[in-house]
Amino acid sequence: MTSKFPAVPLAFIDVNAVPSAVVSGAGVTKMPTIVVYVKGEIAGTYVAGESAPTAVLAVEAMVEKAVKTAKAAK
Repeated sequence: MTSKFPAVPLAFIDVNAVPSAVVSGAGVTKMPTIVVYVKGEIAGTYVAGESAPTAVLAVEAMVEKAVKTAKAAK
């Protein structure tokens, strides 16, 4: 993903290393959960449930849409 969207910063959170209130407060109910933020607001969420190739395509589309939204907001 980083090679396709090099300007998009990524952060990984270990749900076992943070308080459960942080996990539930973020709406994480399954692993993996991927949340995309644009200017501090949630722009998209992906929750596990599909095959890996399908998941990658879904997340790439979500990030691409968020990048377009961020560029339009400038």
